[in-house]
Amino acid sequence: METTPPGHIKINIDGAWIKETKFTDVCALARDCNGSMIDGSTRLCVSGSSLEAEARASLEAVELSERIPHVPILLESDSKYLVDSINNISSNCHWRIAPIISKIKNDITLLHRSTWFWVPREANPAADLVALLVVQKKCSDVWIDRPPSSLVFVLSRDGLPYPLPPNPNCGPS
Repeated sequence: METTPPGHIKINIDGAWIKETKFTDVCALARDCNGSMIDGSTRLCVSGSSLEAEARASLEAVELSERIPHVPILLESDSKYLVDSINNISSNCHWRIAPIISKIKNDITLLHRSTWFWVPREANPAADLVALLVVQKKCSDVWIDRPPSSLVFVLSRDGLPYPLPPNPNCGPS
């Protein structure tokens, strides 16, 4: 999705995984139709693979969406396999992520107001950067309120400057 329609919230997700240590940071970044960050979440954990890291990031996005008032939500991931698994396009889900996919599909609060999309990695730079910065311990816990300059730069290059005054037609402020 290039733009977020008025009245919708877009959540970009990504997981950064360090193969040697299995350390993982998952990131979910929520923006309104102006591209302004309205909320976000990161979590450090351990994962067995990059696919598992992406699945954990999708679960983080589901938890983030529960804090957002009931508006339509567009969720974007650069993991095609994950999005296809959530959207039932691939019938056989990898066993390591099957419980996470099942939990997402059974989340009634999100089910009827969300749509999952695959986007190329190049279209997901903000979530990718935050996940990478956090797993490398180069980003503070208050990145939503005080984003690092590198994130502000990515958002501005993405055509999504930070911060913008809330648009009342874009969902919650």
